[in-house]
Amino acid sequence: MPPSPSRAFLVFAWMMGSLLSFTVVALSVRGLQQSLTVFEMLALRNVG
Repeated sequence: MPPSPSRAFLVFAWMMGSLLSFTVVALSVRGLQQSLTVFEMLALRNVG
C-alpha cells in the first residue's frame, strides 16, 4: 500500500531538514579551518 500524501510530505520534509543540517555543519567546519586545528575540529564534531 503506498504511503498517504501527508505522510510522504513528512518524509520529504524530514529528509530536506537532514540535508540542510549536514550542509550547515560542513560549511561551519570550513569556516573553523582558519582558527582551529584538525584535531580540535574533530573533537567538536564528536561532542555534538
